[in-house]
Amino acid sequence: MDLVNGYLLAGELEAARQSATGIFELPPSQRIDGLSQRLDGVGGLLCGPRYQRAPQALEFIERINEFQVTQAVLPGRTSSLVRRPM
Repeated sequence: MDLVNGYLLAGELEAARQSATGIFELPPSQRIDGLSQRLDGVGGLLCGPRYQRAPQALEFIERINEFQVTQAVLPGRTSSLVRRPM
């Protein structure tokens, strides 16, 4: 996740997407809250002015949403999905 954030902060959207591939491929039972929360932060960067008009950013946000929707639901867990930029 640090690498994904670093790439986004450096303006390297495609490298960030490639770095996140392994995270998105995790089975639901391994999709822990910490990853979901970090992906919320990534979504925040993707919704910012730098990426808000990039089609690849919208696809990345969709992958984040899919990850969070298919995350294993544990007792007491609440999900917060990334909002699409307007």
